[in-house]
Amino acid sequence: MQPHAMSCLCKLGAYSFGVLNKRIIVDKIIATLAAELEGYARSARAALEGATDEQNKAENKYDTRGLEASYLARGQSAQATEVTAVNQSLPPKEKGLE
Repeated sequence: MQPHAMSCLCKLGAYSFGVLNKRIIVDKIIATLAAELEGYARSARAALEGATDEQNKAENKYDTRGLEASYLARGQSAQATEVTAVNQSLPPKEKGLE
């Protein structure tokens, strides 16, 4: 194992005395994914509100604010869906990883 990787694992508390604790690593990944998911969901809600807001109604045929906001909302929703799929593919906490 490279020294930098070992240092990072030690900071997480996942590596000590030559033993790697996979549960700590998986828990950290799950926590990071949950935080990302919350951020994407919050962004998607804000973008959706912007896309449907009366102020974003097109004033002429070249005004694309509402369209751009809807594309952003769709992209944020897709990212949230992707993070959810990754999170669901991880082993449940009940399966003791050692």
